[in-house]
Amino acid sequence: MSLVRSYVPSVGKQLAAPIRKQRDIKLCGKERPIFIIHPADVYVQGGLHPPLGLAYITSSLKNNGYKPKVVDVVFDRELKQLKELELNNGIYLISFSTVLSDRVRKIIDIIRSKDKNAIILGGGPHPTVRK
Repeated sequence: MSLVRSYVPSVGKQLAAPIRKQRDIKLCGKERPIFIIHPADVYVQGGLHPPLGLAYITSSLKNNGYKPKVVDVVFDRELKQLKELELNNGIYLISFSTVLSDRVRKIIDIIRSKDKNAIILGGGPHPTVRK
């Protein structure tokens, strides 16, 4: 498992710039679908917490002309939503804490099995601390 980059969620505008620098991506999300994944598990965390970092990034992307798709698997223990999605040549953003790292590994395995050209960006407390 490798997370490509780590971002501070409150700085959504920094998100698009590093992606554009990669030579193999043309027009970033204009051609590639962008998926914002909220990997929380209400049964593990014991409560609901709004994903503010992902909300900031989603808002910033929308304000810059992108159309991200939000995937919220809070109540989906088997990750059926993710398995049913048509994933192809996408950019996937996941924000998570250490408690959710095993669940995120499963999510990344699902993405990688369905989308060989996936670009996966991790953010939040766990990837930020693990730089």
